[in-house]
Amino acid sequence: MLTIQGIYGLVPENDGLNFFEKENQRFWSYRKDDYDPESLNSESVQAICLDKSGDLWAGTFTGGLNVAIKNSDAIIHYQTLPGAPYSLSDNSVLSFLEDHQGQIWIGTDGGGLNLLNKQTNRFLRFNVGEFPFKQQCDP
Repeated sequence: MLTIQGIYGLVPENDGLNFFEKENQRFWSYRKDDYDPESLNSESVQAICLDKSGDLWAGTFTGGLNVAIKNSDAIIHYQTLPGAPYSLSDNSVLSFLEDHQGQIWIGTDGGGLNLLNKQTNRFLRFNVGEFPFKQQCDP
C-alpha cells in the first residue's frame, strides 16, 4: 500500500491500481482497457513509485512499465522491443528507486537494472554479467 497526503493506493493482485482519498471520500482506479491506449497495459502490478515530480510509476508482471503523468489522464507505456538496445530490458518490472537526482532506477526480473533518460526516452541497461568485477567469493 502507498500512502501520500491522505491518499491510499492499493495494489490488489491482477486488479490494476486503486486509490482512495480519505478527505473527500473519493475512490478511483487505473485499469486495463483494450480500447484505450492510454490505460494500464496490464493489471498485474508488481511495484509502484510516486516520484518527486508527482508522476506515478507502475511496474507490471509482463506488461513492462506504465507511467501516469501528474495532472494528466494519459499513461505512458515502456516495454521491451526486440532488437532495440535502448528499450526496457525486460517486461517484468519488480522494483523502483528514485535517487537524489530524481532519476528512477528500474529493477526487472531477468533483465537487470534499467535507468530511464527522461529527455531521450531511452533506457540504459545494467546487467550483472556486464560488470568488470564479475568474481566469485571464496567460501
